[in-house]
Amino acid sequence: MIIKSLKSMNKSRILNLIDLIRFKKDFIWGKDYFAKIENGKVASSILFSRYLASKKVLEIHEFDSQEAELLKDFLNYSTKKKYQYIISKLCESTQINEIEMLRANGFLRLTREYTFNYKDFKTISLDTIPVICDQANKKKVKDLVHLCKNAQPLEFRDYLFHSPKFFKERLDDTYIFYAPKNMEQPLGCAYKLEPEKDLFEFVIPLNQSENFLSFLLVFVDKFIHFEKNESFSFIVNENIDESIIKQLEGKFELESSKQVLIHKTLAKDKVKVLEKLGNKIQIPVTNGQVTNRSKSIHRGELRD
Repeated sequence: MIIKSLKSMNKSRILNLIDLIRFKKDFIWGKDYFAKIENGKVASSILFSRYLASKKVLEIHEFDSQEAELLKDFLNYSTKKKYQYIISKLCESTQINEIEMLRANGFLRLTREYTFNYKDFKTISLDTIPVICDQANKKKVKDLVHLCKNAQPLEFRDYLFHSPKFFKERLDDTYIFYAPKNMEQPLGCAYKLEPEKDLFEFVIPLNQSENFLSFLLVFVDKFIHFEKNESFSFIVNENIDESIIKQLEGKFELESSKQVLIHKTLAKDKVKVLEKLGNKIQIPVTNGQVTNRSKSIHRGELRD
C-alpha cells in the first residue's frame, strides 16, 4: 500500500494554486506549470501559456533541457487536451541545448525573430512616406485578426493568429498602418507585448515586407515624438526581406535572435472539416447542373 501511495504522488501534472503555495512556486499571471512530482516535491517543471490567447495553441516559456521525459509527458497531455500546436521561442546564442532537445522531440523551425533596440533616433520628414499610423480601437479588432492570419505561413493560418481577445486587451498599445487613401484596409500593425515594457512586435504580411521601414518610421513619429517616449525595442520575423534585416542590423542594436519552434500535436482531420461545413458537396448531375444534396462522408473516402 505504501509503494502504491508513493507512485500516485510521483506523476506529471499541472500545478494548481494550492500546489504553487505548497511547492513554493511563483504565481505568474497568465502562465501555468506542468511539473513532475517526486516524493512530495517538484523535481522539474515546464512553464507554459496559451499562445496569443489561442484556444488551440500553447507556448512553452521555460523548461529543463535535461528532462526529456517530462517534455514527452507534456506533449501527451497537450494531445489529449486537443491542442493543435505547441510553440517555443529560444535564443540562438544562449539556449542551444534547449533548441536541440526540442528538435529531437519533433519540433521544427517555424521562423526566426529579431529584437532590435531603437534609440538615438533623429527627427525626419514624413512627407515622402506613403504610410500613416493610427491607434487601434474596438471597431478594428476584426481587421487586426484578419491581418494577422495573412501574416502567418499558409499551413498554419487555421490557429497561429492573434485572437480577438488578445487585441481587445491591448487596444491602447496597438498601432495600425494604412495607405493614406485607404483607411479601411490595414497594411500591418505593431503592439506592445507587455504593459510594463516598451517592447513592440510588428506584424507584417509577406506582401508588405518592402514597406517595413516606412511602418517603422511612422511608428517612431507616433510613439516617440507624439507620445513623448524616449526609446523602445521592436521585434520582426523572417517575413521581412533579408536585405531589410541587414539594414536594421546596421542601424540598431540587435538584442537577440530567437528560433521559433513548432510541434504539431494533432493531425488535421479533413473529415471533421467537411462535417463542420455541413457535409454539403456540389455533385454534378446529368443535365450539367449541380446540386447541393448532402452526402455522407466516410473516413475511407479521403486520402492525404
